[in-house]
Amino acid sequence: MIKTILKPLSICFVGGALLISCGGENAANNEVENEPENQSDVSLETVIEDDEAVEEAVDQILESESVPNADWQINNYANHLIGENIASSAETADSDNGNYWYYQTLDVKGGFASVTGAVEGWKEFVVWRMADGDDLVGEMTVGGGPACDYQFTFYKGRGAEIEEYSENELFPLDALNRHKTEMIAKIIAKYPVDYPEDSQLIYNFPQKGTGMRVDINIGADEIQVPIAQLAWDKSLFYVDEFLHSPDPLLGE
Repeated sequence: MIKTILKPLSICFVGGALLISCGGENAANNEVENEPENQSDVSLETVIEDDEAVEEAVDQILESESVPNADWQINNYANHLIGENIASSAETADSDNGNYWYYQTLDVKGGFASVTGAVEGWKEFVVWRMADGDDLVGEMTVGGGPACDYQFTFYKGRGAEIEEYSENELFPLDALNRHKTEMIAKIIAKYPVDYPEDSQLIYNFPQKGTGMRVDINIGADEIQVPIAQLAWDKSLFYVDEFLHSPDPLLGE
């Protein structure tokens, strides 16, 4: 919409510049006989450069900024949290022009997005609709390297007004951590690993449904074992089932 408006304005501006230049030609020639012949060309070139600069600035406006907060979908939240417009695919990404990110998966109906780009690792985003009318947005950042580093951040609100929301308010962390401790003992008894003290909970963001599986990632070998299934009541997550097998995931 903004670009559609700017283009006619810039045409009018250029046209106006030409009319002024042409309309004042005789008077200008009478007063200054040695005026450079290409003065109008220089002015037009300047106007075009200014117009291109305006269009370039408009291109940098985030897609989410033109959408009312009440209408935001997962792509708007991903766009807002990354702070850059996200290309639809690797083929359409253009890092030379500042488009570093692109979608690996975008499921607007399912409220799920996976994003990567000119970085090591990737990001995932998911949105849950809450009973109080707010949105809960999850952001997972996975760093590359010898060992993957998982970081989870959750936000609550609507549109650009979302604010970071504590995991303590969302998850039964005491129960999860108790079960995690029990599972670590089982896992390392069957699968000895280096650095068993290095462990963390992994929230598997859902593309379908609202529930979420929780895994434990443990040791230098990054053995990943499912330990719980969570359900969602539109306000918080609760334990639907604890899982007890120490066997790691295969093929994931």
